Amino acid sequence: MIREVVLENVKSYEFERFNFTEGLNAIIGENGAGKTTILEAIGFALFDSLPYKISDFLRRGTKKGSIKIAFLSRDGREYVVVRNIAETGTSEFYIKDPEVGRIAEGKEVLQWVKQAFGIESDQKVFFENAIGVLQGKMTAQFLEPPSVRDRIFSPIIGIESYKKAYEKSREYENYISEKLTEVDKQIFGLEKELELKKEVEKEIEELERRGDQLLKEIKIAKKELSEKSKKFEEFEVLKKEIDNLSRKIVELQEKISFYRKNLSATEEKLEKIKKIEKRLREIEKDYREYVEIEGKLKEFEEKERELSKKSEEYLKRKNELYALEERKKSIFEEISEISKKEEKLDGLRELAKKEKGLAERIQKIEVAEAEFKQLIEQKGKAEKEISKISLRVKELRVRKEKLLKAVKSLEKLKGLEEKRDTLIKKLTEIESEKNRLKEELKYLKESICPILKEECDRISGKRSEVEKRFSEVEKLSSDLEKRLEKLNELYETKRKLENAAQKLSGEIKNFEELVRELESKKVELKNISAKLDELKEIVKDKELILKEYEKVKGSSEKLAGIEVLLTEKEKKMIELEKIGDSIKKLEKELADLQPDAEKYERIKDEISDLRRKKEVKKRFYEEYVAGMALLKEKSKIEKEIAELRINIKELEGQIERYKGDLSSKESKFDENEYDTIKKEIIELTSLIGNIEGQLESNKKTIDERKRKIEELKKKEIEYKTLSKERDSLKRKLGFIKDLREIFKLAIPEITKAYVESVSIEANRIFCEIMGDYSWELRWTEDYGIKTKYRGREIDFAQMSGGEQMCAAIAVRLALLNILSDVGIAFFDEPTQNMDERRRRNLATQLSRIEGFKQIFVISHDDTFEEMVENAIKITKENGVSRAH
Repeated sequence: MIREVVLENVKSYEFERFNFTEGLNAIIGENGAGKTTILEAIGFALFDSLPYKISDFLRRGTKKGSIKIAFLSRDGREYVVVRNIAETGTSEFYIKDPEVGRIAEGKEVLQWVKQAFGIESDQKVFFENAIGVLQGKMTAQFLEPPSVRDRIFSPIIGIESYKKAYEKSREYENYISEKLTEVDKQIFGLEKELELKKEVEKEIEELERRGDQLLKEIKIAKKELSEKSKKFEEFEVLKKEIDNLSRKIVELQEKISFYRKNLSATEEKLEKIKKIEKRLREIEKDYREYVEIEGKLKEFEEKERELSKKSEEYLKRKNELYALEERKKSIFEEISEISKKEEKLDGLRELAKKEKGLAERIQKIEVAEAEFKQLIEQKGKAEKEISKISLRVKELRVRKEKLLKAVKSLEKLKGLEEKRDTLIKKLTEIESEKNRLKEELKYLKESICPILKEECDRISGKRSEVEKRFSEVEKLSSDLEKRLEKLNELYETKRKLENAAQKLSGEIKNFEELVRELESKKVELKNISAKLDELKEIVKDKELILKEYEKVKGSSEKLAGIEVLLTEKEKKMIELEKIGDSIKKLEKELADLQPDAEKYERIKDEISDLRRKKEVKKRFYEEYVAGMALLKEKSKIEKEIAELRINIKELEGQIERYKGDLSSKESKFDENEYDTIKKEIIELTSLIGNIEGQLESNKKTIDERKRKIEELKKKEIEYKTLSKERDSLKRKLGFIKDLREIFKLAIPEITKAYVESVSIEANRIFCEIMGDYSWELRWTEDYGIKTKYRGREIDFAQMSGGEQMCAAIAVRLALLNILSDVGIAFFDEPTQNMDERRRRNLATQLSRIEGFKQIFVISHDDTFEEMVENAIKITKENGVSRAH
C-alpha cells in the first residue's frame, strides 16, 4: 500500500507531498493540472516506467529533482524509495528501511520492489499494462487486433517466457544439429588421417638404418682429415711467421717515409719563422702607435657616455617646448571657433524647443498607429470568431431540435426492456412445454405410456389431445418469436437513440455559454470600432507635422553641442595659462643644459678621428700579435727536427735485422706441398659437411615422422572423444525435439488456464461494477473481451463506451488479483463516456471490490470527490501545480 508521495521539481510541481489511505483514493483536477504526473512518478520510482526522457520529467528551468515514495510491503513494514534525477538521468536511486537505513541501491531496488509486490513477469510491462494503465489505453488495447493484444498481454501472464523458450529451443536445436554435422565432418577427416600411421612407422625404420650407415662414413673421413690437418697446421705456422716478418718490414719502411716527410715540413716551418722574426722588427713602431691610440679612445668614450645623458635631456626638453608651443597655437584657434558658434545660441534654443514638442506629437502618433494596426487585427479576428460561433450556435440549435425528437422517441419506447424480458420469459416457458409435448408424442406414437414407459393400448385419445396441444404451442411459439424479433429491433433502435441522445446532449451542453460568448464578442467588436475612429483623429495630421519636424530636426543636438563647447572654452583658457607657465620653465632648463650639449658634439668629432687612425694601424697590430705567437714555437721546432733524425736512423737498423730472419724461414717453406694439402683438407671437409647434412636431414625427418606419430596418437584420442561427443549430441538433439513438442503443447494450455482464472475473477468484478448480475464477461484466449447479456452475445466493439470501460477495468483488476500480490490499482480518467448514474455506480462499486488494499482514480470528474473519504484536488496556477 502506498502511504506517501513527495515530488520536488518534477514537471509542474515545485514541492508537494501527497498522503494516501487504504481503500479508494481520488485525484481530482482539470485537464493539464498535473494529476497524471503523480501516477508517472510512482511508475518511474517503483517500476522503472517513464513514457518520455528523464530531462522532460524535470521541472523546466531546474537541474535536479526528486521522487520519494513511502509504502507498506507484504511483510507489513514501511519502506521508502528515493529516486533523484538530473538532466542527464538518474543521479541516485535507493530504498531505505527507517530502522536500518539503506537496504538496496541502483538496479537492486527494482529487483527488491518486484519481490516485495510479488510480481513474476517484467515489472515495467506489468505496471504499464495492468497496474497503472495511462489515459486512452484502458479500452483501446482490447480493440486492437489479436496479434497486438498478444504482444501486450503475453508478457503479463508469463506466456512470453514460454514462447521465448520455445524459440530459443529452436535455436538450440539448430545449434546442436550444426554441431553434430561439424563433429561428423571431423570424425571422417580423422579416420582418413589415422590410415597413414603404419606407413609412417615403416618410413622411420628405413631412415634409422640410413643414419647408421652415414655415421660409419663420417668416422673414416674425420680420421683422414685429422692427419692432413696436423701437417697443414705446421705449414700454416711457418707461413704466418714469413707473412709477419714481411709485414713488419713494410710497416717500418712506411714509418721511415712518414718521419722523413715530417722532418722536411718541420724544416720549412723553421725557415718561415725566421722570416717572420725579421718582419716583426720592421712593424714594431706601428704596433706601439695602435696601442697608444686605443688607450686614448677608451678615455674619450668614457667622457662621451657621461655627456650623452645631458645631451639627451637637452633634446627631450627642446621637443617638449615645441609640443607646448604647437598646443598653445591650437587652443587659440579652438577658442576662436567656439566664440563664433556662441553667437548662434539664442536662435538654436527656440528651434530646439520646437523640435522637442513636434517629436512628442510624432511619438504619440506612432503609438496610435501601432495600436490602430493591432486593433485592425483584433477586429478581423473578432469578426472571424463571431462568424464561427454564429455558425456553431446555428448547428447546435439544429442538434437541440434533434435531441428533443430523440427524447420524444425514447418516451414512446419506455418500458420496452420489461416487455422484452416478459416475452423472453414467456417464450422460455412455451419452449419448455413444447419440448415436453414433443417427448410425450415420441412415446405416444409407439403406444408407450410416457409416464410408466410401458406399452399401453388405452392412450390413443391422449395422443390426439397432445398433438392438438403441441400444434397450438408451436403456433404460439412462432408468434412469440416474431414478436420478440420486432422487440429486439425496437430495443436496438432504442439503444442507438440513447447513444445518439447522449452524444447530442454532450454536444449541446455548452450551447448557452456559446450564445453568451457570441454577445460578448459583438460588444467587443463595437468597442474596437469606436476606438479605431478615435485613433484616426490622432493620426490624420501626421504628414504636416513630419514636414515641420524635418525643418527643425537636429536643433537639440546642435544646442547641446554648443553648450558642451562653452564648458570646454573655460577649460581651454585655464589650460592656456598652464601651458604659458610650462614654456617659461622649459626655456630656463634648456639654457642650463646647452653648454654640456655643445661639449658632447665636440667630443664626438674627436672620437671619430681616433677611430679612423686606429683602423689604419689595425692590420700592423694584428700581424705583430700573430707573429709573436709563432716566435714562441721556434725552440720547440728545432728540438723536434733533432728527434726525427735520430728515429729514422734507428728504424733503418731494425729493417736490416728483419730481412735476415725472413730469408732463413723462406728456405724451409714448400708452396706446392702446402697447396696440395690445403686442397685435400677442403675436399675432406666438404665430404664430412655433406654427410653431416645428410645425417641432420635424416634426423629431422625421423623427428618429424615421430612427431607425426605423436600427433596421430592424439588424433586417436580426439577420434574417441569426438565419437563420444557425437553420441551425446544425438541424445541431446532427441531431448530438445521432445522438449520443443512439450512447449508447443503447453503454451496454449497454460494460456487457457490463466485466461480462465482471470475470466472468472473479471466476471465477478464486472457484475459488481455494473450492479447487474445478468451480465456474463469472458476473457478470450486471444486476449479479447466477450460479453453476454440475458442470453445475447455482445462483442466488445459493440458495447457502449461506459460498458467498455467497466469491462476493461474488470479485466485489469482480475489480472492484478490473479498474477500478483500488489493489491494496488490506478485508473486514469475511467468515467469517460459514462452517464451520471453509471459514474456514481462505478465510484461505489470500486470501493467495494474485494482483494485490493488501494485503488486510485485520476479524474477531472468531481463525482469521486463527493463519494470517497480521501480526495486530493490538484490545481495549477502560474504553471505550478498544488494539492488541496
